[in-house]
This record gives sequence, structure tokens and C-alpha cells, in this order.
Amino acid sequence: MSKRKIALWIDMLLVPVTVLIGYFCFHDKKYYFISALLVVEALVSIMLLFENRQAKLSEILTIAVMSALAAMSRVAFYAVPEIKPMLSLVIISGIVFGKESALMIGMLRKFCLQHLLWSRTMDTLANVCYQSHWIFIWHHF
Repeated sequence: MSKRKIALWIDMLLVPVTVLIGYFCFHDKKYYFISALLVVEALVSIMLLFENRQAKLSEILTIAVMSALAAMSRVAFYAVPEIKPMLSLVIISGIVFGKESALMIGMLRKFCLQHLLWSRTMDTLANVCYQSHWIFIWHHF
């Protein structure tokens, strides 16, 4: 059975079964658990489609560079929560490279931010910028 067929079975059969099990067995009470299962099922199906595709080295390198740019753009604009250049990078990547590549860029960006750059580093960076008046933070809107 090919990976494309497995992804199709996940999308067409497993997702509705998960929703029905959540509704009838858990009486619509464990919606966090059911939502997490649905997200995992969607990620697995899209990752199978990306893995099935024959990606060139240039495309993989572009995905890695775009992920790094998205992660570092969030670090650069950490003190200003209204500006999110990482979202625009992921959207542009989805338009140019397709949905599988955009998902990979978003997942790699999240992995880089959560596991490689811990939150204490970004808090320290924001405090240094605020103390030295490099970034003005508006409190009165």
C-alpha cells in the first residue's frame, strides 16, 4: 500500500471515526484529547504526502532556510507582539512551494523556537532592548 493511499485512508476514514468516537463514547467531554488526536492525524497524513514526493536538494535547502528565517524573525520582533513576520513567510512559502512545504516550514520553525531557543533567552533579549531604549513598547492604546 502506498503512502498516498495511507494518507487518504487517514483523512477519509480515521478522522470521522475519531470525531464519532469522541462524540458518542466520551459524550463530547474530552474535546482537548479528541482535538489533539485530530491534529496528529492531519500532521501524519500531510507528512506522508511530503515524504512520498521526490523533493530536490534545492527545495529541501530552501525549506531549511525559510524555517530559520521564520524562527529568527520571531526572535527579532519578540518585544513587539503585533508584528509577526514568520506568519507571512509561512504563507508565502505555501503559495510558492505548496501546502506540504509550508507545513514543514511551520513545524521546523516551531521546533527551533521551542527546543533550540528557550524562552529565557528571548526574555533576556527583550529586557536588554527595553532597558537600552532600542524598542519602544506602547502600553496605552
